[in-house]
Order: sequence, then C-alpha cells, then structure tokens
Amino acid sequence: MSVFFLKLVLLVTFLNNQLLTAQDIPWNLAEDTGKMKIYTRLPENSPFKELKITLSVAAPLSKIIAVLDDAENYTNWVYSCSASHTVKTDNKGNFYYYVKFDLPWPLSDRDMIQHSVQTQDSETLVVTILTKTVLNNVIVEKGVVRMTQSTVKWELTPISENLTKIDYSVRSNPGGDIPSWLVNLVVEKGPKETMLKLIDRVKKITVKEDDVYVIDY
Repeated sequence: MSVFFLKLVLLVTFLNNQLLTAQDIPWNLAEDTGKMKIYTRLPENSPFKELKITLSVAAPLSKIIAVLDDAENYTNWVYSCSASHTVKTDNKGNFYYYVKFDLPWPLSDRDMIQHSVQTQDSETLVVTILTKTVLNNVIVEKGVVRMTQSTVKWELTPISENLTKIDYSVRSNPGGDIPSWLVNLVVEKGPKETMLKLIDRVKKITVKEDDVYVIDY
C-alpha cells in the first residue's frame, strides 16, 4: 500500500469518525413553545453549544425560500442584524452574502460572509440549504470582529400546498473575547426571535410566479 493511499484512508476514517461522533451526541430539548421546539447540545470539539429549532409555517416552500434568498432584507427579521447584502450570485439558490450583527456594549459587533447553497430532492421535494462562512476580501470595519466559523442548515419539508416544516440548525464561533458561558447562556434567544419574525415576514411578502424556481408540493 502506497504512503499516499494510506494517508487518504486515514483521513477518510478520521472524517467519518468525526461525523459519527457529532451525530451520536443527543439533542436536549431546551424549550417547547407550542409553535416551535428548541434543542441544544454541546459538541466535543467546541465550547459553544449547537442549536436546532423545528417548527411548521403556514406557507408554501417558495415563499419561505424567497425570504431566505433576499439578503438585502435580513435586517427586517434576523435577530440583531444591522446590515446585510448579497456579495455575489452564482445562480438561483447559490449565492454569497454579507451580514453584520449589533452586539450590546461593551461587546464588539460581529460580521461575516456566508456562502448559501440550496438543493431540492426530486422525489421528496425537501429543500436543503447549507450556508458556511467563507473568507472574503470584504473590508472589516474598525471595531468589528469578523467571524470565520459558522454553519447553518435549513431543511424545508412540504407538508401540503400551504404548510412547510422547518428544521433549522446552527453551529458557530463568535470569535473575539466573548466567553463561551455567556454565549451558551443566551444561545436560544436570537434564533427563537428570528423564527418568530420569519413567520411574520413570510405572511407579508408576495412572490411572483416567474420568481418561483422550486416545486412547492
């Protein structure tokens, strides 16, 4: 067996073990509001909690996706988001965006550039959106900390023509000098408020038929 092949086998084995380890860590139910369930868990390789939210929204897939695609308007519903815009669009459902978060004094504001990639299963029609932090030449403002580690996953499952189940999960590192215990203490607040505003946002928008590029149901 060549040295290269041996290293490749070891690398694949390591990555698979990491994935299995993450999947084996159980989620803990933190809150059940009746409208949504909020779960948290602490991964083995990070001091910051992961979070998952499940809920159903009375809207078709296309309306929810229209809101998620509209980076220019994240400030209207994403918790503490003070600035946002699209950086680059490769094609429908595949784009890069900038987002900035306003943190209370004495903490520094955070910003990051995310790459969002969307796919739809041809049989189940489930839409999966995975967004990950990428390095970019967008200039960092003075006094703002650039986040370099954040992964967000959306799974949108059509239940009927006007009902969609959302499974949302996020794992991130805010960077800088924020202690992990403080982040973990309030980890549920932002995403919870975001989901409530997402529901309201979806109700307010109208999607033109020509702008729909997914199969709703």
